[in-house]
Amino acid sequence: MRRRQSASQMTLILGAVFIWLCFSGSMMWWNWGQEEPKAEPPPSPKPSHKEAKKPLPEPNQQPFSGEAKSSGDKARQVADRFIRAYLSYDAKHPEKKLKEMRPYLSSFMAEGWKAPDQPLGIKEAKVIEVQVKETTENEVAQETGRFYWEVKTETETVFDHGGKEKNWTLYEVVVGQEGGKWVVEEVTPIGDAGAEPLQLGGAEAEEE
Repeated sequence: MRRRQSASQMTLILGAVFIWLCFSGSMMWWNWGQEEPKAEPPPSPKPSHKEAKKPLPEPNQQPFSGEAKSSGDKARQVADRFIRAYLSYDAKHPEKKLKEMRPYLSSFMAEGWKAPDQPLGIKEAKVIEVQVKETTENEVAQETGRFYWEVKTETETVFDHGGKEKNWTLYEVVVGQEGGKWVVEEVTPIGDAGAEPLQLGGAEAEEE
């Protein structure tokens, strides 16, 4: 009788152990199948519109007109186009003046003129008329390849307070060749052709 009871107890114990092992194994199998997914790296931020936008290329020299056949004719057109950009100004877009001038500047001139002029008290300056007169001596042009021009320009200046003023300016413009193209090497105000609203580097302070 005691042997039967012992056998029954042993059977119950072994059954309980078997059930526990089965339960533990199933739990381990379930946990293994439920592994956490690997976290994906966050997507790299897309460049903003401002970052992706590339600066506009600098403008090139405009083609010469059909009547510019000789070197002197081409140098004359360079002096004319340069002075129009040089004496123009728009306070809303001060960088426009420099961009329009840069294709006609020698590397030396461009190196010393990287920031746009912002003359005080001037809202806008427009070129009305340009008169270009050659002052180069033939010997100089032949020996140096440079052309000297006396450029007289009428400009209209609009001031911040609303007033307007027209003046004639007179400059000597030296044009030479660099890298296979005609460029301005020097600009110098000469004589007294009236008030000069815009000069190299901006408006000069008035003497007291």
